[in-house]
Amino acid sequence: MGKLAALNREVHNPDKLISEQIFADNTSRFFQLRLTGQPQELECHFYNPGISIDTNLQPEGNLESLACPCVQPAYLTRNQWCPAGNCPPNPDPSITSVKHLIVHHSAGANSSSDWPAVVRSIWDFHVNGNGWADVGYNWLIDPNGQVYEGRGDNILGAHFCGTNSFTMGVCMLGTFTSVTPATNAVNSLQSLLAWKSCDSGLLPFDSAFHAPSGLVLDRIGGHRDGCATECPGTMLYAMLPAIRSNVSQYIDNDCTTVSAFDPALNEFSVNISPNPANSSVTFTIKNRLEGEVEVAMLDMSSRPILAPRRIFKSGLEMQHTFPVDQLQPGIYYIQLRMAGHTGLFKVLIQP
Repeated sequence: MGKLAALNREVHNPDKLISEQIFADNTSRFFQLRLTGQPQELECHFYNPGISIDTNLQPEGNLESLACPCVQPAYLTRNQWCPAGNCPPNPDPSITSVKHLIVHHSAGANSSSDWPAVVRSIWDFHVNGNGWADVGYNWLIDPNGQVYEGRGDNILGAHFCGTNSFTMGVCMLGTFTSVTPATNAVNSLQSLLAWKSCDSGLLPFDSAFHAPSGLVLDRIGGHRDGCATECPGTMLYAMLPAIRSNVSQYIDNDCTTVSAFDPALNEFSVNISPNPANSSVTFTIKNRLEGEVEVAMLDMSSRPILAPRRIFKSGLEMQHTFPVDQLQPGIYYIQLRMAGHTGLFKVLIQP
């Protein structure tokens, strides 16, 4: 006996009676549909995204505006997450001026061994299922914090209740109705929202009238703010006020510190200096936590690039210095973990 799953209607497409996307186990061989009523026509669409040959891809991006200190987070391009070239973009995209940043969840699985394949499946669902010209979102983020290029920057999407002008859609891969997204994913979301807020001159705590929907919307909001849907999930939606706060603090701090959504290890309790650095970095922790501190240096894709260090903190303050002269110039993150808390802090390494 196989697994039973209800097929709920896809709320992103108000014009077509289509179910949500479901992911089947790769051992599945047969599917059975049980229907109520007498549908006049029924079509089943199956898609195999294949296996990603190289999931250790080097992201691109890191664009920096002269007027904004926030760099664009690194991302996998369409050619990287779809190297076969059979996931084409909209051949005739429309440009929009972004005034509202809309957060979604994919309502899919929270774990996968091949996230680029999941992105390809979402592309297929939106194009060959919903009938759209491209994947609906501008950007997607997997639980590891990897950002994927969807429609891309300032391209009109298909994600916000049929009223997509002046919006940017960001999809967190997974279902966040009863669980919260992973820390790395939240960090990437905050960095992406900070970059676009800064780039478009938006205040993260602000709200404004959104003419296409006729609603007053937060600059950083959720899909459910525009129509009747649970997206982006109860748990993720409840995090949006704190995410707005983190994004605002990140911008105010000249985009040099990323809060890891943890009140115990943030820019108020941890100081990184010098920053920018070229030979060594010293961090100072001032809080009431005691015990082992795990220190890791990550690249822009949240991959560890130096062996983690473990040091011990006793008392209210601890200071530690480690060399970074072996690193290539660029942007990195120092990740601190202690007593169940995590902090992530950006550092710029110069020649």
